[in-house]
Amino acid sequence: MDIVSEIETAIKAHQKWINHVELMVAMAKNNNDISAKKAAEDKATIQKIRQDNNCYFGKWLHGVSDETIKNSYSYQEIVDFHKQFHQEATYILVLVFNKEYTLAEELLNEDSTYKRCSKTLIEKMKAWKKIFQK
Repeated sequence: MDIVSEIETAIKAHQKWINHVELMVAMAKNNNDISAKKAAEDKATIQKIRQDNNCYFGKWLHGVSDETIKNSYSYQEIVDFHKQFHQEATYILVLVFNKEYTLAEELLNEDSTYKRCSKTLIEKMKAWKKIFQK
């Protein structure tokens, strides 16, 4: 798969992951899905989410071996935003673990660091993709 396709796949995977975190918070708060609540409250899940190299995009990003890609300015920016995104997601799930559902839900709003970081990450990935489309 070429770099452009990889980045497109990574963007989709990231968006899916955002939806997953938001769904976990909503379901845990509403206690509609015990498996979502258990996953959000599971310390192992939280530790896994904290690491930015466990998701599809993180595995790909940290596994890049092409020096042209790794030395691009965008690469390091994306690594940094991706890591921050995982830190924010972890914080939200720790709140769920501590049964602070309302605060966790508030941190998913459009003005939150979590959302801003996620949107910026997607914007950076799209801009990065355009560099390689040329």
